[in-house]
Amino acid sequence: MIILGTSRGGEGTTLYDYVRLTMEFYGEDYVYYYKGHPGWPTAGIPERIEAFERLSQEGFTLYELDNSIAAEIILYFNPDVYLSGWQSSTYDSVIKQAMACTLYNSKLENKGALTCGDMIA
Repeated sequence: MIILGTSRGGEGTTLYDYVRLTMEFYGEDYVYYYKGHPGWPTAGIPERIEAFERLSQEGFTLYELDNSIAAEIILYFNPDVYLSGWQSSTYDSVIKQAMACTLYNSKLENKGALTCGDMIA
């Protein structure tokens, strides 16, 4: 599962909570990756670094993908990947709507009910 990031302000202090909740909810059935927004590399965002370190200390494994690679390219070469994260046009690139799992910081009425496989997030 790829967790799509957003701007520093968009993630704010919620990154840790959302990612941890996602990983606890979906469990060990997935390998988790974080794909940051191209304009906001992790090296310049202390809050994100702290969130990733805290998750690691708590036993969660989250791999970070290069933020300069367009998420759509990653989806093209990995069409069976699932997505969670902040609202993005990248969700329009999934082959099946069921591959869009969790939409952070948004009301369901804004995007419609998203499912992940047979689970509703």
